[in-house]
Amino acid sequence: GKVYYYGADFISVNTANAKTEYVNPITTSTKVDTTGLVVTATYNGNKTTEVTGYTAAFTTVGETSATVTVTLGDKTATYDVKLVEDTTPATPTKLSDNSTVERIEVEFVANEGSLEFYRTASNIATTVKNENSWKVTGYDKNGNYYVYAKPTVTCVASMENVGTYKVQVSVEGKDKVKLSEVVEVTVKDAPTYKGLLNGTVYLIPAGDYELSATDKANIAKMVYGVMADYSVTQDFALETISQDFFPADQTSDQTVTISVSWTKDPSVVLSVTDSITIRREN
Repeated sequence: GKVYYYGADFISVNTANAKTEYVNPITTSTKVDTTGLVVTATYNGNKTTEVTGYTAAFTTVGETSATVTVTLGDKTATYDVKLVEDTTPATPTKLSDNSTVERIEVEFVANEGSLEFYRTASNIATTVKNENSWKVTGYDKNGNYYVYAKPTVTCVASMENVGTYKVQVSVEGKDKVKLSEVVEVTVKDAPTYKGLLNGTVYLIPAGDYELSATDKANIAKMVYGVMADYSVTQDFALETISQDFFPADQTSDQTVTISVSWTKDPSVVLSVTDSITIRREN
């Protein structure tokens, strides 16, 4: 087993499982990690035993390497370790002022963070120009950050037409130099109702039957609109239906009137009336 042995002829070290790489900076007072280090004492010419009770310390420290000296009684052994630079990113801290800020990042926090609007939305330019619609963060060369309270936002007076608009978001940096970033706001056409439900059939079972919430959701999913060159589906809600209970003796097809609205974006008013056929399953 491991013993304290001070009558050794000499000692040797095995660093195969020991720590042989340290992160700068270190000094001769830095503690040596001896985990996995094996120190062997040789005595009486050729007898060996693994020992504890030794000390280990950095005795010389260079730029890229250091020497560890292991001491047991009056005997010593040395081994070298590699020194590397710390590549762990420093944790950014919040700056008390913007005097060292070198760059900024801007984030749009209104409209659920989206820079896309439907043309039917009200006061798009007003929303975009509002200083509270933006979060501007400044960074120094070390990644430390400063949050600006009131950026200056410059854009065209109106964004009523479909298109892409450039918006400049600016803050005052160190030495009163203006820092700015240009982003793009997109205004696109809102969907229009396709209007193809008339004559669409929805099947229900025989007997007294009342449309469930699931039935009504399924009917709403049959509605679709068209936006530019692609369809818009499953964004409609069934607001009203002219009949939702069907007695058992009502076996013929029933045409009911429904009204639906598009729920994806509250800025888009798309509420329409259509009709659908309720039919008994065979």
